[in-house]
Amino acid sequence: MILELLLVSSITTSAVEVWTGGDDGLTQRFAGDFRSAVQDVTGRPMKALVDQIKPAAGGRWLTTVVFSRDGQEIYTAKCVKVEREISQCVREAAKASERLTREGR
Repeated sequence: MILELLLVSSITTSAVEVWTGGDDGLTQRFAGDFRSAVQDVTGRPMKALVDQIKPAAGGRWLTTVVFSRDGQEIYTAKCVKVEREISQCVREAAKASERLTREGR
């Protein structure tokens, strides 16, 4: 019983609750990578909606992550890359989430 209480109290959750707006493979992979990237973010809680990734010009893809808090949109992170570089978009969105939780915006 004591061990269970210690384990529960030591579990931390991210300040970023990630939602996904698309069910295709690319969007799901992006959302999973983004969840992993923000799992240790602390600060004022917010939601992040990973919108369905859409095709863009030149064989690239548009990623959109909409951050909100208390029902209000506070920031939208957009990134356009070819598929093999989408991990850069994950990093950019994760940096935005760190900044937003720090600022408490």
